[in-house]
Amino acid sequence: MSTTIPGISKVELLRRVNQGYRALRSALEALPRDRFGTKLVTGWSLNENIAHLAAWEETVPRRVAAVLEGGEDPKLYDDVDAFNAGAALDAVGKSTDELLGRWTAAHDGVIETLGSLPDDAPKLAFEIFEWNTTGHYPDHYADIGAAVRGADDLLGLIQTNWLDFRAGLAAIGLPALESTTSTGWTYKDLAAHAAAWEDRTAKRLAVLRATGDGKRYSAVDDTDDFNAAVVQRTRGRAANDVLRELDAAHRALVDEVQRLTPAQIHENDDWAIGVVAGNSYGHYAEHHDELFAAVPKRPEELLAKMREGWRPFRNALGRLGLIPLEGTTSSGWTYKGMLGHLALWMEKVHPEMPNRLRGKFGDDAIDVDEENRREAEAGPSRSAHEVVERLDAAYRSLVDLVKAMPADRDIPFPAVRLVCGETYGHFPEHQPEVETALPRTASAMLAQV
Repeated sequence: MSTTIPGISKVELLRRVNQGYRALRSALEALPRDRFGTKLVTGWSLNENIAHLAAWEETVPRRVAAVLEGGEDPKLYDDVDAFNAGAALDAVGKSTDELLGRWTAAHDGVIETLGSLPDDAPKLAFEIFEWNTTGHYPDHYADIGAAVRGADDLLGLIQTNWLDFRAGLAAIGLPALESTTSTGWTYKDLAAHAAAWEDRTAKRLAVLRATGDGKRYSAVDDTDDFNAAVVQRTRGRAANDVLRELDAAHRALVDEVQRLTPAQIHENDDWAIGVVAGNSYGHYAEHHDELFAAVPKRPEELLAKMREGWRPFRNALGRLGLIPLEGTTSSGWTYKGMLGHLALWMEKVHPEMPNRLRGKFGDDAIDVDEENRREAEAGPSRSAHEVVERLDAAYRSLVDLVKAMPADRDIPFPAVRLVCGETYGHFPEHQPEVETALPRTASAMLAQV
């Protein structure tokens, strides 16, 4: 049956196709590669699933062209079962990367064809798109569930997709969280919405572990009322508080998933996998386009976000002055150690940036805790002036790095994520440590002067 509703635009169909593809594709790619050639209890291997998905999407451009020309679907196959068997055979001897590349090319062809489709095209043309994308992808979530062997696999599905979702929220910057998304709520509402569903999922998994039946926890949701209540609770709250709530809810979800046994994950027809998918990694894909529309893409946009985070932090530091930097922050380390920590991570952007501009991540593992420990210990031996000068130099150098990027070319998100994480996504974490030490009264200000 067609899912096209009269009055829904081609743009809306395109959005649904992209969401469905991203959700399925990201879930597949998060699974261990050494498992893709293994036959699953559902009948095929993951490699065969990918070949099958690619084969059906490859039929779309020619079938739609035939409908536009003659009004009929040529189908391009005599028997569905035989077509599927042939697609599975095509996976033999091919690597997972080759098969994913084939699916990418096939999907690109679908998107290009849909983009050029007239708005008044025959209903059958739209149905062909749906049959082979939004109506097809859900058929293969059972295969993903079958490939999940334990909590580590399920956690991998969550975390692989969480990282970009959370980094996307950070990349738009705290002030932008108050702006309106394409769906009409704010990005702060979106963060609170994700937090609420992850919190709900964590509680359901806790009930599953305790009783063997997670459905006992509010099995039926009134989704609209639940979402409306979340938005209502979010009004007037600080964006930083909402992000902290999201992170806490995610930690609770991760903790509950880690406690699940393989039997609990798969009982009740993979109920746990379904509820986790719908409220975590599948949920992130649903909001991807909405979120990433606000992520900076060009150097000037990224520079604006950097300044947005740097100026209030640097102004607060300037008001504090040099002498108080000899003391200890509210978090327990010295101010000099904290500022050295900020400078260090900005300095580390430079050697990593070439990797990120290629869409890659560096191979060298950095012991973050050890690096932070060294900076904290080195802080007391440095002068306050030296520490502030290093901080300013690190920031200026990073500004120069971004300015040198081609102004007319999008920056790969891994590079945006790197700059955000060490500048405007990092400064707000430490700004309260500076602000709590600022003089609050005239007499305190005079004493400091």
